Amino acid sequence: MPESTLSYVTEPRGLAIAFGVFFACVALVPTTIVAVQFFTWTGEKSLPTDPFSVIPGFLLALWGGWLATHHQRVTVDRNARSLTWVSYAFGLQLRTVSWQRDEIVSIRVARNRGVKPGGYSAQVSGPLGTRTLLGYFQRSIPTDIRDTARALGLEVERD
Repeated sequence: MPESTLSYVTEPRGLAIAFGVFFACVALVPTTIVAVQFFTWTGEKSLPTDPFSVIPGFLLALWGGWLATHHQRVTVDRNARSLTWVSYAFGLQLRTVSWQRDEIVSIRVARNRGVKPGGYSAQVSGPLGTRTLLGYFQRSIPTDIRDTARALGLEVERD
């Protein structure tokens, strides 16, 4: 007997984490230099930079942190026949969206276009719109998507 819930992340995280950490570190270097100049300032000469110039670098570092930590987790409840998307960033739960079986019309697999042209994505659609189950995968439909469709009593459609 399978577990009553199945949970997975909607996007591969490796590259986003690496880019986010790199971006945050690069943004923090000039910000740290200005902050050190400000905190070690003795008042003898004027500051070479405005103390508020740390704000753009700090905001860019926060954006890099967001890239590294933001993700969505999908949970399939086999007993309730529902899908729940939970969005996280910086280790905090930000938003939860739940769809019941009667709000889900189809699970569709389509070839990606644009930024991720080499693979496929799985989307769920219904009267509430379209949401991502899995944003990127290669060739065959992953087990998580097949198990999700089976739990909801749906067939996976291909474009």
